[in-house]
Amino acid sequence: MPTTSLRERTRQIGLVIVSLAIGLIALELGLRAANGWLGAWPNFVLAARTVLTGFQATQYVHDDTLGYVPRPGYATPDVHIDAGGLRITGDAPASGAPLLAVGDSYTYGEEVKDAETWPAHLQQLAGRRVLNAGVAGYGFDQIVLRAGTLVPALHPSAVVVSFIADDLRRAESSRLWSADKPYFDIDGGKLVLRNVPVPPRIDPRRTLSFAQKTLGYSYLFDFVMRRLNLL
Repeated sequence: MPTTSLRERTRQIGLVIVSLAIGLIALELGLRAANGWLGAWPNFVLAARTVLTGFQATQYVHDDTLGYVPRPGYATPDVHIDAGGLRITGDAPASGAPLLAVGDSYTYGEEVKDAETWPAHLQQLAGRRVLNAGVAGYGFDQIVLRAGTLVPALHPSAVVVSFIADDLRRAESSRLWSADKPYFDIDGGKLVLRNVPVPPRIDPRRTLSFAQKTLGYSYLFDFVMRRLNLL
């Protein structure tokens, strides 16, 4: 009787595993067919990191302290970075010490023109020059470190720090957006800066975990991760 029960339980477990596998395969093929990926099987994780690496190599340069900073002199029809790596905010009164704005992509003004960023609007409202030192993708740790490097050089009258909740999550990472970054650890009850100097960006293929090397080929996995905002 015990042997029969064990065999029956093993058979039932096997049926569940096979059913799950068939269901997942059906979902994978169905999603691919519906979205035009049935004939192409790339590693979606690697593809995303490769595109991001190429984009950041154009717009940003490596920085030993911060990981990366805007490339001085970078320009497109809508975006202009000055010689100091700050985004241009337009004409402003020359008198008075400037304000320094630091933050992530919301401060930088991702996907909007120079004059449409909130530091540019603040400049018009305050009647005083505002320096836009925001950097897309920064965590709160990088935001604070960037302020610390710029304040002694720029001597602003005040620093405006802008951040979102996700910036705090980003501060938990030693690598973000496929690039290494500085981070803080707690050692003996004190904050200690780690991973500085920050290593240069490496080939995206060398940053993939075993799960990313395997599940990365699944359109279903990519579909779910995107909808959970965990890309």
